[in-house]
Amino acid sequence: MVSRQTFQHRPLAEPGTFRLLLLEPSCKGQQLRCTIQHERLEGSRPYEALSYCWGLLESQVNVECDGQVIPVTVNCSAALLQLRHRFRRRVLWIDALCINQTSDTDKAAQIPLMGQIYSAADRVLVWLGDGALATNLVLFRLNAAARLDARLTRWALGKLKERNPDTVDPTQLVWDISGGLAGLKLRLGLYRQQGECT
Repeated sequence: MVSRQTFQHRPLAEPGTFRLLLLEPSCKGQQLRCTIQHERLEGSRPYEALSYCWGLLESQVNVECDGQVIPVTVNCSAALLQLRHRFRRRVLWIDALCINQTSDTDKAAQIPLMGQIYSAADRVLVWLGDGALATNLVLFRLNAAARLDARLTRWALGKLKERNPDTVDPTQLVWDISGGLAGLKLRLGLYRQQGECT
C-alpha cells in the first residue's frame, strides 16, 4: 500500500551530483512507480533526458516514488505512461522530478547544470503530448522528408566530388545543404555560377 506521505527529496551531498529517476516497469493500467537516486554527473549511468511542456500545475496526478507520493502534472504523467517499459527499468532525468521544486537552494544548484545534464544524456526525448488523429500522418511525412534529405545530400556530395574533388569541402557542403531541398538548390546554383558545376 502506498503511503500518503508526500515525497521529500534528499539533499544532494556534494557539487556535481544530480538525481536520476528510475521508472519501474509496468503494464497498461498499472500505477506508475519510480525511485530517485543520486549520481555524479561525471561518470553517471546511462540515462535519457525528457523535455516536455509541464502543463497546468493545478491538474496533478500522484506517482508512487520510493514508497511515497510525488505529484506530477497530467502532461508529465502521460509522458511517463508512454515511456515506461514493460519488463525493465527506464532511467530518466526529468527536471520537474529530479530537481526539488520546493527548494530554492536545490534549484540554484541544479538549474545551472541543466545544459550539462542534457548534453551528457544518451538521448533526449521530447514529449509533445498525446497524439491526435493526424499525428501518425505528420510523423510519417517528417520521416520521409528526412530520408529524402539524407539521400539528396549523399547524391549531391557524390556528384560534386566527381566533377571537382579538389575544390569541394564536404564538411562545408553538408552544412550548407542540410537545410533540405531549398539549401541544395541554392548551393548547386552557386557552384554553377562559379563554373564548378555544369
